[in-house]
Amino acid sequence: MRGAVAAQRLGVFEAYGDAVYRAMWVDGLKMDDPAVIETALTTAGLPAAELIALTQDPEVKAELDRQH
Repeated sequence: MRGAVAAQRLGVFEAYGDAVYRAMWVDGLKMDDPAVIETALTTAGLPAAELIALTQDPEVKAELDRQH
């Protein structure tokens, strides 16, 4: 979920959602593995390192908490 918030901040939310959906449900990838996530995002042409780094940003975590 923090990845989705990060993707919103970077303006790639729709592409992020498509990439994660494809990785999980079409390709059957194990998306709880950081290396797999990075590869899936990179393959989709997304800024994987930046997205992953933002998931650890306290402001992203706080924003997610506010949304729930």
